[in-house]
Amino acid sequence: MRHIFRGTAGDVPEPGATVTLSADDGHHLIRVARRRVGDATEVIDPDGGIWPAVIEDLGPPVRVRVADGARRGPPTVPLDLFVGTLEWGRFDLIVEKCTEIGIERLTMFSSARAARKTDQVGFDRRRARLQRLADAAAKQSGQGRRPELRGLVPFSTVIDEISAGTGFLVDARGGRALGQALGATGPSRVALVVGADAGFSDGEIDQAVIAGVEICGLGASTLRAETAALVAIAIAADRLGAMDRV
Repeated sequence: MRHIFRGTAGDVPEPGATVTLSADDGHHLIRVARRRVGDATEVIDPDGGIWPAVIEDLGPPVRVRVADGARRGPPTVPLDLFVGTLEWGRFDLIVEKCTEIGIERLTMFSSARAARKTDQVGFDRRRARLQRLADAAAKQSGQGRRPELRGLVPFSTVIDEISAGTGFLVDARGGRALGQALGATGPSRVALVVGADAGFSDGEIDQAVIAGVEICGLGASTLRAETAALVAIAIAADRLGAMDRV
């Protein structure tokens, strides 16, 4: 069975409508995937619908005709991930994988021990690239929606935003492993907080505990921040039932 390549639509199309693909989508479809007129493809609209389509014109620009029978992408995972500042390449990886898994929101935050110093201007400059990474991951994975990407916020804002009983901060000082804390039937929504490589200060841990955020570990190994984030997401997504869907 041939892999279905996907493009994005600027608006929600109607059956029979012709959609013009972006230059990048068209180039990938024709020059990389080697598709031709009459071949099947799919188009993802801004509302998360995935439409069957057929290549109509090789262009440039490439045009496809949308058919009836749009479906929704996989349900999003009701999970918020907050990650401390990282080198951009490592944060890029988190954006890509969070999109594939289907979490709802990803936020970068500043903290006391963060080695990388960035600011709102730096994050805003990177935002367009982060969005392109999310778009590419959504097309590859068949996700109709991308995570809301947000930054840069202070650690105190992260703690203030987490609803009681839903927050779990990853740190070796935790009394329980994350999987144990979530339990067999965890909350219906989860907020995960993963620091930069140097972790959290004692004051930040105290602030989280006072706010009702549970401190949890991820085993005996010392994990890099992006590894810890992805392991934590996988555990939480499983507890939320996202891995049960087929």
